[in-house]
Amino acid sequence: MTYTQLFSRRRLLGAALAVSLLATALLVAQVSTGAAASKRAGTAVVTIKQQGKRLFFDAPSTVKSGQKLEVLNTTKGSQVGPHTFALVQANLRPDTAKERKTCFEGGICLTIAKWLGFKPPNGSVTINPAKAGKAGWDTEGTRSKTGDVWFTGGKKGNHFSQVVSAKAGTTLHFMCAIHPWMQGEIKVTP
Repeated sequence: MTYTQLFSRRRLLGAALAVSLLATALLVAQVSTGAAASKRAGTAVVTIKQQGKRLFFDAPSTVKSGQKLEVLNTTKGSQVGPHTFALVQANLRPDTAKERKTCFEGGICLTIAKWLGFKPPNGSVTINPAKAGKAGWDTEGTRSKTGDVWFTGGKKGNHFSQVVSAKAGTTLHFMCAIHPWMQGEIKVTP
């Protein structure tokens, strides 16, 4: 066998090996992506978003009891600060501009901060997430009863998930204690 024939065969074998490795890599990537997508497919996601100056929760209207509920922060902490996702009784959420402005002066916002271990005036979050009731999302808090809450911290992309343990027929009311106009609700279905 001549040098040219040997070189051609090696080049052909090398090309075949490269194609084989590429096909294997694509197959592994497809399987990995499929596994991640199927894991995520059963998860309901509440996304904390910003459009211009507007901050809001983008949440599904329903979630199944026993389904995972993930809260995902897509905002930049350096621009808007951190957030909370706090389950609170609906009637305690501030409705008016005045109630929102004074929410940290004895309102539910200060109470939520205390659930997270915050001690005024210059404390920091020491309990995260703060859990109440059964494991999972199920307990709306009041001024005298701790509710389920998660503090996002300041990093974009932070997320937290747990199962919705509330019974079907329940409506979970939530808000951000730091931005009290950010509010929403999700109905729990069977």
